Amino acid sequence: MSELFNGTDIGSAIVNAEAVVVSCNSALKRWLGRLTNNSDTSTYPIELTSLKRILRNFNAKKNLSYQLVNFPLQHSGLKYPLMAQGVLTRLNSSAANEQEPLEFGLICWMSETSKQPAISSMPRSIDKLLYSVPIGIISINGEWECEFVNGEFCLLTEKTEAELAGREWIDVFMHQHERLQSLVSQLSTEGVARVDLAINSPGRRTKTLELELKGQLNADGTLNHAVGALVDVSDRVERQNEIHRLANFDPITGLHNRLSILHQLERYINIAQELTQPIHLLFVDLDSFKMINDLYGHPVGDLLLKEVGERLKESVRDSDLVSRFGGDEFLLIIPGAIDQSVVDGIATKIIERVGLPYQIKKITLHTSVSIGISDYIPNKAIVSAPPVSAKLIMDDLIQRADITLYSAKKQGKNRYVRFTNDDSQKVTDFYNILQKLTTGIENKEFNMVYQPIVNCKSGEITTVEALIRWNNKDIGQITPDRFIPIAESHGKIADIQYCMIEQVSRDIALFSELGVLASHSFRVAINLSASQIVDIVHLSEFLAYITDKGILPSQISLEITESMIVSDEQHIIDYLASLIDQGFQINMDDFGTGYSSLSYLTKIPLSAIKLDKSFIEPILKKTEQRALVDGVLRLAHSLNLTVVAEGVENDLQRETLSKMGCDCIQGFAVAKPMPPKKLVKWITHYYEQ
Repeated sequence: MSELFNGTDIGSAIVNAEAVVVSCNSALKRWLGRLTNNSDTSTYPIELTSLKRILRNFNAKKNLSYQLVNFPLQHSGLKYPLMAQGVLTRLNSSAANEQEPLEFGLICWMSETSKQPAISSMPRSIDKLLYSVPIGIISINGEWECEFVNGEFCLLTEKTEAELAGREWIDVFMHQHERLQSLVSQLSTEGVARVDLAINSPGRRTKTLELELKGQLNADGTLNHAVGALVDVSDRVERQNEIHRLANFDPITGLHNRLSILHQLERYINIAQELTQPIHLLFVDLDSFKMINDLYGHPVGDLLLKEVGERLKESVRDSDLVSRFGGDEFLLIIPGAIDQSVVDGIATKIIERVGLPYQIKKITLHTSVSIGISDYIPNKAIVSAPPVSAKLIMDDLIQRADITLYSAKKQGKNRYVRFTNDDSQKVTDFYNILQKLTTGIENKEFNMVYQPIVNCKSGEITTVEALIRWNNKDIGQITPDRFIPIAESHGKIADIQYCMIEQVSRDIALFSELGVLASHSFRVAINLSASQIVDIVHLSEFLAYITDKGILPSQISLEITESMIVSDEQHIIDYLASLIDQGFQINMDDFGTGYSSLSYLTKIPLSAIKLDKSFIEPILKKTEQRALVDGVLRLAHSLNLTVVAEGVENDLQRETLSKMGCDCIQGFAVAKPMPPKKLVKWITHYYEQ
């Protein structure tokens, strides 16, 4: 390397990590005062003191293959040092053994030289160096004309020297005009510039090149000349893009993730405050995803999430943002001055599209979504006031959407609900209950009440249904319809059920101790959660926990609902049948409120069905309703199923149902739910009448 560039105004050298010259060419010796009248007066070692710090920093940055440098050259014959520019490269990135020192290549020239030799006049020995150093090098004059490029620069840009001569080299990157403008601006003001530029090659991946220029400016601020280095950073950029993708996008759906959408929402709120334009937030939740995921496994669940994400994107405008917020929840930002009816139309379209069947791994799946909508509308009247923190607005906006999502689920799912000012108290109640649930479970604040079910003909008590109640010391009595949906949606339902069975086991022991079970045999009905019916392992553990408490299967009825059954998977059907064989009863609660029910009666092993009270209320006034109930009774009896009518509130309903052939009734016409000790007294008194 030290022999290269002899006879030119380009110095070359090999230096070690301490900036000591191992060898150098005649040009560098001349600048250092070691060569006079072609007589070599150098005595090694020659130390380039001004390069020490630069070398130390360069060596520390192991990811850099080159560095552009400016440094002074000093010798005793000069009053002022010469200023040199150049390129440092690595000759051995790490020593082959601990005794071999690190060495670096140096190519440099005088800054005062305004014109470098033209490309055509450079000696052919340059090629030896250029193809050994993996860095593209370019030298330009004050007119931005290329005066020199090496072979690596040509390889990287896929152009010849002739195609890069003059100002032609700029045309290679002209499609990135803004970045070129940035390059010119930086170099003109700071004397140094670095930009990433892309080269598009048909049939191949886009190549990203990093161009760094260091220039010498004239006294008037114009460019005198500059030298640049060009390297291929495609791998680095791809890694950075991958890191960005993983940090900001969900790997399953490809949508914005929680972190990204929160960042975007905060940015949109700031813009909305400035422009006084509204933002609409849609909180979307799949209604039966957990059951599908538990039933068919995560691979099917992931594919369903991906397909749902695609349908969400198809349902919104190009300007809207869609994200997977977590689990089976999606958060959508609908920005801009649009009417609420447009937002309602988007929500309706989402419900319709997501509700269409899915074909995943030869399985037909059905699901639906519940949507909570909240709106942020900046107040134009107070636009001059200090803006409220975007973070506070964002938290409140999400909280409102969350509570309306909960309302949509509570109202029957597969719908959207918009937050109104009247819902403010609901927000407070929702989060108050959610906060108290954990301590309520820890402190065992739940207790059971029991409602009897009696046979219409014999009057015998066949079952008492265990109904959970929660008495919190701060809030007071909290009804199940307020806390059960919150517990289910926030993963606390299993803990509540174990609290429930603890209490039920103590109450059954009390019934036995007081003799009511011995003299009047009846079952205790326990409601299962949606998560249990599709998770056989969990349900088996729960039932084992019941029997470990000394409770016999013959003492228990397990109540499920139609909405818990999302398929006719044979292993679930077989498991339910095995529970009946063990002595448990399986009852379908709230019959008629879920999916198309009659077909399930022939497939799912059941002991009884419980007609929802919405079936019972109109039977005295509507003949068509009586006909419907009569048809269900006939079908159920043909399948050897017992029919229980829920919500029977008066003697006339009771008498009518008995005449129609209903087997059992439950409701205020029999008795209200009551605590265990009061139930014992009621049963004793009931049989004494």
